[in-house]
Amino acid sequence: MPNYDIVDNYKDLLIQPASELFTRAQKTSRYLRPLVIEIGSNGVRIVTPSGESEREPLRLASYVFDDGDDTIRKPINKKGFDALADVIKIALQRTKASGSSHVCCVATSALRETPNREFILEKIYKKTGILIQCISGDLEARLIARAVLLSTPEEKSFFVVDVGGGSLEIIAIKNRKVKKHFSAPLGSVTLKELTTRQISKRLKDKMFTKVESLLSDSFGDGEIPKIAYVTGGNPKDLIKLVTDGKNERDRVSLKELAAYLPTLAKKSRSQLLALGLRTDRVDVIVNASHALIDTLKKLGADEVRAPNTGLQSGIYDCAFGSLPNRDRFLNQSRLKAELLYLQQQLGFEVYNFASSKKAISESLGNRIKNIHSRTFRPYALIYASTFLRDIGYAVMTRGKHPIRGAELLEKLGICSLSRKENIVLSWLVRHHEVESDTKEKIQTPSEAKLTKKEALLVMRLLKALQESQKLARST
Repeated sequence: MPNYDIVDNYKDLLIQPASELFTRAQKTSRYLRPLVIEIGSNGVRIVTPSGESEREPLRLASYVFDDGDDTIRKPINKKGFDALADVIKIALQRTKASGSSHVCCVATSALRETPNREFILEKIYKKTGILIQCISGDLEARLIARAVLLSTPEEKSFFVVDVGGGSLEIIAIKNRKVKKHFSAPLGSVTLKELTTRQISKRLKDKMFTKVESLLSDSFGDGEIPKIAYVTGGNPKDLIKLVTDGKNERDRVSLKELAAYLPTLAKKSRSQLLALGLRTDRVDVIVNASHALIDTLKKLGADEVRAPNTGLQSGIYDCAFGSLPNRDRFLNQSRLKAELLYLQQQLGFEVYNFASSKKAISESLGNRIKNIHSRTFRPYALIYASTFLRDIGYAVMTRGKHPIRGAELLEKLGICSLSRKENIVLSWLVRHHEVESDTKEKIQTPSEAKLTKKEALLVMRLLKALQESQKLARST
């Protein structure tokens, strides 16, 4: 029987093989193609293996939280359960359509705090096969912080404020480390029916003392950062409205947000819908904005930024070792996970991989670090080609192992690499044993449509790979 306790450590997040969710006739990927389901208090977000994010409306918070008394938690009724089950069925359809190999399903405050949590989770598991894992408020804050840190490499110290449907998370980052964080039951849906004065009083009672403690414990007498990154649908929509929907401008001043709030409060539902807001946000965005602005004022933040990331990216990263945006971030752990998963599916072990990896790190050094390209990720390609060389050797029945490894790659592909990177990788695997001083002139792959500069970089990668293979054979 599955465990329905609240998860407080990301290492305890469970991943379900997609093959367990479908009949034997349903084909699932041999490669690691993960799918993430984040069940929030005001919607469900599904992140597919390609990194595409889809959102399904589901206001679970309205079944759990009481607008008048924030200490009351109601059990989810049959209507709420049916709505949740329908969204889970949609997620299963996405899993089939995307050819996902594994699924990680996580829920936040609404399901975490409902009195009949275990009953609902068990019923969903028996009906759909999906294991929903409720994460603690602390883990939710840490996952959000992880996602923001990966998307903001230029900043060292800042705040992260997440306004969800059922809770509000505040995280203090100093020198790119999480110093302190906390979660409060002050989400957009829980504040929906309150007046401005009631919101301010609830923030003062539930949160402001914690904010003062967070500031003193995190920064002491040092300088308090003036930048805050905000996540969640309502804060991002608010910034879009303030900036007239200009996507290139993802930051505003706190004064701009505060000045726009009275204008936002006067708009009717039809006017908000005309501005492009979702139907499940038009009735909560005003009060959520009040809570956000009061919190930012208490923190002392002057500049507000909205990164293109959130909780689902943190879940994705911790559960599968990578972010969906593979073009912007180089995280080797997902690539390694894909290759190891392929090895497991083929039913053999790559005995030389440890020595090959050691050879890479010892022989390449600064040579690889100096190869920069917006199109290719040098270490990822060297790493994968070394592994595929060993795979080709292990499964070789005829011919040469570089050709066998390249054929295997061309047949399956690696989803954490782009199409151009897969083409270059296959070429590297085919030619990695050709001596660099050979008279034969090696042509770069024409199907990759490389520029002259890219072709030169690829040739440098090949020479580096040949050098690493020589060292691997000598170890």
